[in-house]
Amino acid sequence: MPKIVRHPLVAHVGTMDASLKNEGSQEGGGLSVSIHPIAWARIHAIGDEGFVLEGPGRFLDALRMTKAERAAVWQWAKDEELVRDATVWTVTYEDDELEEIIEFECETEDEAIAEAEEIFDARVASKPSTVATRRLAELCDQDPERLGPQKLPTGFQYDLVLSLWAERHLGDVDGVWWNEKLQPDAYSAPRGVIFGSRLADWTAHAADLSDLQRFQSGRWIRPEALTIR
Repeated sequence: MPKIVRHPLVAHVGTMDASLKNEGSQEGGGLSVSIHPIAWARIHAIGDEGFVLEGPGRFLDALRMTKAERAAVWQWAKDEELVRDATVWTVTYEDDELEEIIEFECETEDEAIAEAEEIFDARVASKPSTVATRRLAELCDQDPERLGPQKLPTGFQYDLVLSLWAERHLGDVDGVWWNEKLQPDAYSAPRGVIFGSRLADWTAHAADLSDLQRFQSGRWIRPEALTIR
């Protein structure tokens, strides 16, 4: 059974109007939340206002899933025609600033070679992978006309698929949580997604920058007059 983590108090930076969602948002069809809203505001430059949300707070712990559980989710995605097997071309290089190896995927060898020419000491190789289908894009509020691996790389595909799988199969969770390292300079911080179908179970409080700062430091106080549904 997949592991569950509890976060009954979370924050969202930005609007809750789904029609204004940024293209390529990792929220998919849900709402992105975190316990480090200031870090995420810095990572994505998405403003300094948002909401603090209170709810049941049961999330699938994505990073504690077993290899067998991940494989089952991926097979489900193929059976549901959300992704399909394909060969992609990778560009790999060492980022001196981040001090780590960076890899990204391209759809064709020519595209990968062109990208590698702009990066010092980059390497090009092919590998078996998957690409997203139009069905996955449409279910997750992605642009179905831009489905190449640079638009939806394998890791991004899996995150979107996992949210769909969990919403379909785990009736007692509100969303998915990725307990990633808190390293804003490396574009990383813990994050979660609340399913669109579960948002009605949460209460959202409008929050300005000072509210979000207090929330992140554990000093947020529930307002009495600004509660919205």
